[in-house]
Amino acid sequence: MILTPGNYGETFLKEQKGISLETAVKCSNFLAESMRIAADEGFTRGLFAGHAGKLIKAAGGVENTHSKYGDRRMEILWDCTKECLASEEMGTEEVEELRKKILSSNTTEEALSFWRKEKSGGRRELS
Repeated sequence: MILTPGNYGETFLKEQKGISLETAVKCSNFLAESMRIAADEGFTRGLFAGHAGKLIKAAGGVENTHSKYGDRRMEILWDCTKECLASEEMGTEEVEELRKKILSSNTTEEALSFWRKEKSGGRRELS
């Protein structure tokens, strides 16, 4: 089962993966309901492709991802970041600076810009 909430996911699926919406489902802002229906139909695995803002809301358990139903993107992203930091060697001041940057970001893209991919080993590193 392939789900996408909208245009970003649809474009990504078409251009990057060669998948058309003929083989995927556009679920709009109703990810949780769509996943429940898919499970009721017997699907046990799936792919969710969409804008980073929608993905982070889904990661935080937000059932309706429309902006008028609350926006906890930065808080959810910070919670996910903290989990990753458990294995990193960052000082308390660095962690606090990163927390402030993420929580004060206006967009998911801005918040994610504080993450960069290290060239060697492909591991995620915070900047």
